[in-house]
Amino acid sequence: MTNKCSICNVDSLVTELIYNKPGLFSGKESFFICNECSSYISREYEKPPYYDEGEKPPYFEESINTEDFEFLNSIKNEVSKLMNELKPCENCGIENKLTKKITCEDCGFKYCTDCEEEDCWYPCPNCNEKKHFNPIVKLLKDKSTKMTITDIAAFIDQPRNEIKGALRYMSEKKMINYAGNGRYFILSDEKKKPKKATTKKADPTVELRKYAKLKDDGIITEEEFQAKKKELLGL
Repeated sequence: MTNKCSICNVDSLVTELIYNKPGLFSGKESFFICNECSSYISREYEKPPYYDEGEKPPYFEESINTEDFEFLNSIKNEVSKLMNELKPCENCGIENKLTKKITCEDCGFKYCTDCEEEDCWYPCPNCNEKKHFNPIVKLLKDKSTKMTITDIAAFIDQPRNEIKGALRYMSEKKMINYAGNGRYFILSDEKKKPKKATTKKADPTVELRKYAKLKDDGIITEEEFQAKKKELLGL
């Protein structure tokens, strides 16, 4: 269900929590909560999540009791302020909301949805760098040849499907070079350097003829011509 979260007030996939009011004026009241707010509350307030991720979808309707309903209402403003406050990401520095902040479950690295590497096997930049990017770059530099996806995966001992995605991403970001036919390589430093333009040495006899004409025209003296002749011929 897409609706505004009752806490952060952001349009998102939400869980609709149905509160059955007790007493004389009983009835039903809905409290919508998104995955980000639910996760934050369960972590920071040590409350159980309002749905079990992997077992129930976030739009699953369920009932909450009076205690839960009053608790959510009591922290709503506090959590809403935190969720909507702009703070820089520890990885890329872009200012964004808490809902866009991510902590990697595998390595604990903190990043955000703006620096998340969605096209890779690991969305975490730190995991990608350690498990894929650095080993691939080192391998291609050491081997200094065009290598297939299968060979690269075998050498760095990682699943082929992970390496395939990482190689495609790295190629798009110009971190490595694509040779076609599923082969990748890195240009050596020598090949990357622009070739120096070779300057063609002037023919001394051509220059000498120019100075001979200047002597014949009386522009330079015989002594000046002889001095230039020795210079040009290296005498």
